[in-house]
Amino acid sequence: MALGEYVSVSSQRDSERAQLAQEERELRDTPEDELVELTRCMKREDFRCDRLGGGTELTEHDALRPHADAELGIDPTTWPTRFRPPAAVAVSFTAWRVVPLVAILLPPQAWRVPVTFVAVCSRSGWQELQCPHRRQRPAPGG
Repeated sequence: MALGEYVSVSSQRDSERAQLAQEERELRDTPEDELVELTRCMKREDFRCDRLGGGTELTEHDALRPHADAELGIDPTTWPTRFRPPAAVAVSFTAWRVVPLVAILLPPQAWRVPVTFVAVCSRSGWQELQCPHRRQRPAPGG
C-alpha cells in the first residue's frame, strides 16, 4: 500500500515538473502568446485583469508562477513530498492490522474469538465513521 502511494506521489511530482518545464519553454519562446493565454485564464476566473494591466504586472517579477497557477493549477514553489504520504499509509495500515493480532494473542483461550470479533467490528465501525462516503446509497429513483 505504501509503495503504491509512493509511486502515485512520485508520478504526480514528475508530471508537474514536466508541465512546468513545458510552461517555461512556452514563456521563453512565445511570451506574448502566453500573456494572452494568462489574461484569458484570468478573465475566465472573473479576475479583474484591467486593474493589473491584463496580467503584465503579475508576470513582471516571476512569470512562471502566475502562469502555472492560472493555467495548470500548480504552485511551483511547493512540491508534494514523496515520503510523508507513504509513511502515513504504512503506519495506518500496520496499526489497523495489529488490533486483531493483539486481540487473538493476548486474551485467554476461551475469550479469543469474542474479543477478536469485537476488535474487528469496532475497527470496521471506526473506519465507517472516518469514511462516511463509503456507505451504500439508495439507487436513484427507488
